[in-house]
Amino acid sequence: KDADPSCREDCEVIENVEHILIDCPYTENHRQKIHQLLATHNIDLNVDSLLGLNMALDTTVQCKIRDTLAKFLN
Repeated sequence: KDADPSCREDCEVIENVEHILIDCPYTENHRQKIHQLLATHNIDLNVDSLLGLNMALDTTVQCKIRDTLAKFLN
């Protein structure tokens, strides 16, 4: 049987990194701390910034994002 690529929360979209980290309405409450951290540093919410791929960000800020994201994923 093939794996179903749909969101496990029945969002009727493909479950991918961007959907889980940014778009899924079922994880919105958990994303609030990430939103607050990014807003504090004037950083757009996008996959590159969340995954440490935005080289324009200071290392200290990247570490804060990493730690906050780890709590979100836990």
